[in-house]
Amino acid sequence: MSDATPTPTTEPPLPATGRLDLHAHLIPDVDDGSRSYDETVALVQRLKRADYSGSVCTPHVWPELFPDNTPAKIADLTAGLRGHLADNGIDYTLWDGGELRLFEGVTAWLKANGVPTLGPSRAVLCDFWEAEWPTFVDEAFEWMLSEGYQPLLAHPERIPMTEGLEAELDRVQALGVMLQGNLRCLTDEESPLSRLRARAYLQDGRYSVMALDVHRADSLDSRIDGLGLGAELVGAELIDELTMAAPRKLLQIA
Repeated sequence: MSDATPTPTTEPPLPATGRLDLHAHLIPDVDDGSRSYDETVALVQRLKRADYSGSVCTPHVWPELFPDNTPAKIADLTAGLRGHLADNGIDYTLWDGGELRLFEGVTAWLKANGVPTLGPSRAVLCDFWEAEWPTFVDEAFEWMLSEGYQPLLAHPERIPMTEGLEAELDRVQALGVMLQGNLRCLTDEESPLSRLRARAYLQDGRYSVMALDVHRADSLDSRIDGLGLGAELVGAELIDELTMAAPRKLLQIA
């Protein structure tokens, strides 16, 4: 790792009970997520009512659009938010992480700035939005796997490929890449194609974990609605596995 890697800090322990969300834009005013500490507090209080006990703060890590969002900066901001919740008497666990946009040259950027792993783990949440599968995505996955990281591809159901996506997902899953589904994509709040894919991927067992991808307070209820819709599709036991046990296992990947 490079000199830019954040200095390790004491990570909060895993909550013994409750759901864990590995994809959340809770840090105020750093991307397209929460706009203020007050909004974040409202988001966390709603999450607690839905039986969530912890989240990984995953701001967009994309130097073209958010140049300040480095792993070191995100760790500092998460620590500040953790303190803010504690000061307000809110018992909720936060870890630092990031939603890494894959782009041409991303491996060099990671070597220079550090890898935004999810909490204390070696898991890395990634995304991309190209209409065709880029070679730089394969290069990034191969580098991460060779360095002992666990790539976790966020919301593959939303990738704007109209043909061949399932074959590409099969290929990278065989290499060791995991998939994270968005609960909101099970609802009618996303595109019809995303909804069709999300339901099929869930029923086919493609997802290693399901997450809320929390952004703003006005969309959180529809994201939480995905828990019930998922339970109707595959049973509450599997949804609990994908939102409780599976996130805990990922956060402990060493």
